[in-house]
Parts: sequence; C-alpha cells; structure tokens
Amino acid sequence: AEYMGTLVSTMNFLRYPRQSVKVSKEKKGKAFTFATLVSTRLNVNVLVDLPEGEDENEWLAANAFDFFTHVNVLYGALTDCCTDTTCPVMNAGSYDYLWMDGVKIKKPKKVTAPEYVSYLMDWIQTQIEDETVFPTAPASPFPAKYKEKYIAPIFKRLSRVYGHIYYTHKQRIKDLDLLECLDTSFTHFMAFVQRYELITEKKDLAPLTPLLESGEQ
Repeated sequence: AEYMGTLVSTMNFLRYPRQSVKVSKEKKGKAFTFATLVSTRLNVNVLVDLPEGEDENEWLAANAFDFFTHVNVLYGALTDCCTDTTCPVMNAGSYDYLWMDGVKIKKPKKVTAPEYVSYLMDWIQTQIEDETVFPTAPASPFPAKYKEKYIAPIFKRLSRVYGHIYYTHKQRIKDLDLLECLDTSFTHFMAFVQRYELITEKKDLAPLTPLLESGEQ
C-alpha cells in the first residue's frame, strides 16, 4: 500500500518548471515546484517547450532523467505479472527487441522482458552517474552531439518499455487504477520525442503510432 501510494503520487505530479539536471542530481537545492497533470486537460506544449533562457542540452538531460524515473516507477508496479515466464521475450505487440550495450553485451542478445528492463535501467543509471554525460558542475560542458549520441538512444529504448506495458500489461495497469498515470506519462513522452525528433526511424515508431492514433494516451 505504501509503494502504491508513492507510485500514484510520483506519477500524478510532475515537476514544472523543471530545475536543470545539474540540480536534479544533487541532494541539496530548492524544493521542486509541482503541477498536477490530468491527461484529458494536459497542455503538452507547456511541458515540452524549451524554457526561456534554458540550454537545450540541459533540458534534454533533465527530461531524460525524469522519463527514466517515470518508466522505472511504472514498470515497478508490474513486477508480479511481468516475469521471465509470462514475458519470455521483450516486445511491443509484434515487435521483438534484443539487448546490446556494446560494453557488457557486445552482440544482440535475446532476453526476457524483465531482463531487458533491468539491463536498460542499469545502462541509463550508469550514464546518469557519469559526470561526463550528465554533468552536475555548473561549468561542465555536455559532450559533442549530445542529443544524437546519448539522449536519442535513451528515449528510443524507454519507448519500448512503454510499448510493452501497453501491449502486454494494460489490463493490469487498469486493475491498479494507474491507466491515467500511464497515459499522462506516455502523452508527455511522445510529445517530447516529436518536438525534439528523438525517435525518427519508422521501425522504431511503428509500435507506438497505433497507440497514439487509437487514443490510448
């Protein structure tokens, strides 16, 4: 019950205006400002527009950090029904996904959905903790081609978890009374992806497009 309360609180409220990732990663700092997000009244333009005076790389990093948290928390509600047995392949509808990170796993590997998500979260967490990728020092620069090399791959892989949840575990999300939380997060996620062109390949958008067109979000 305590976990579910935290989940609903986390997903029903989203920081806006967001502080930069250089503040988000620090334990000290000013309190966050919260805004209630209701999917039927969600003004995604307000949420995805680059705030005045904000560096685009900072904005991309902050949102990557936030959506990583969203997906982590949402998927965490499904650990009882998304198992190696129930989901032996990581997929979104008819699209299957292999895992490769180029470091620990250098060749595409077939994994279960829980394994894929675990690998993904560890992979993103490692980047978040890397000061050269998600810098916290005010004067620290972001890497060259930051969006293309770091942010876009994170969003592409996070999109697969959203897809898996919708195609495979939507009923469980409904049973937990978390569909509005999922819809709100996905609506925001896709608006951000489209605004900053983070997923451009048709094959990567294919399982997500029907969700948008059918009004799932």
